[in-house]
Amino acid sequence: MKPIKILGAGLAGLTAAINLAKAGYEVAVFEQHDDVGKRFDGDLQGIENWSEQLDTRADFARMNLEINFDFDPSYELVVKNRVATERLHFERALFYLVKRGSGAGSLDQGLKRQALEAGVELHFGQTIPTSEADIIATGPNPRETFVIGKGVIFKSCPQTSAVTDAAIALIEPGRALTGYSYLLMVGGYGTICSVLFDDFPAIHRCYEQSRQVFDVMLPLGKLQMKKVGGVGCIALRNEWQQGPSLVVGEAAGLQDFLWAYGIRHALNSGYLAAHCIIHHQDYAVLARQNFESKLKASLVNRYLWEKLMVSHFSPYLGKLIKRADVFKLLRSLHSYNYGQRLLYPFALRKMRKRYPALRL
Repeated sequence: MKPIKILGAGLAGLTAAINLAKAGYEVAVFEQHDDVGKRFDGDLQGIENWSEQLDTRADFARMNLEINFDFDPSYELVVKNRVATERLHFERALFYLVKRGSGAGSLDQGLKRQALEAGVELHFGQTIPTSEADIIATGPNPRETFVIGKGVIFKSCPQTSAVTDAAIALIEPGRALTGYSYLLMVGGYGTICSVLFDDFPAIHRCYEQSRQVFDVMLPLGKLQMKKVGGVGCIALRNEWQQGPSLVVGEAAGLQDFLWAYGIRHALNSGYLAAHCIIHHQDYAVLARQNFESKLKASLVNRYLWEKLMVSHFSPYLGKLIKRADVFKLLRSLHSYNYGQRLLYPFALRKMRKRYPALRL
């Protein structure tokens, strides 16, 4: 078996490396930064648990990944809009909270440790030409940014508030435009962030206004605050290969267009690339089969969200979720259902005009 070179030590690259090493391959990963997770600063993110029947915890096991990092299920979500506040409870975890970055307990550090234990060589502060890489996992392309986030991480003050765990989503055009803002907290450690899909210069105003709302809803007396932020990119005309090199994660344009919950896409693409190398299968064919319909569904979802949900239906979103089988509904919305297939050509034309820099 020939040695495998992977460019990029993000989630997709590390997942591929772990699986290849466990299959007996000699694997070297080259990362331009001095450690994993340098795009992030300890912010909490959610790994969605609604798009697939298979629970995310079981999905990790399927991909030969251990859960050796902070991994906290969220069974409750507070949804606030300009009219009402709804507290929603779920029998199944809606998402799992993970910490991102190079700090202890992060998802990034957990995968790094698994890679080292599997025998992967990690070369930090080094890079190689993409033409020499068997797998390209270099993360988002700044020229194709479609979503940005701005916020803070914090620790709550126990003298001010007894609340240690919370998940709140703010969906309000006046404060989050066509995006949303959120407060996530577990064990008194939390993140407040605003996520925008357009009008990026408004991110500071949206964050400050959202933070004021959260301060009223949940006065925490926040301590040790630190700024965080990030970007995401997506493509529907995906480049699964560059010559013989397989392209994974956001480098391939894999992201969720609706709410930018793309961690499962990243992990699964890394796993799929490793699987194809091990079993001598065509990665581009399998990647299209696995991701194309999900990406198309997310484009239709984003179109409908911007056209209808934010301005007309967001005041009723909490009540709708309460009355519906939410997981059945969300799985349908991510499955490229019959209605989405009918809407897709029209939605694609509209979204190409709205987001001309993206490969849609």
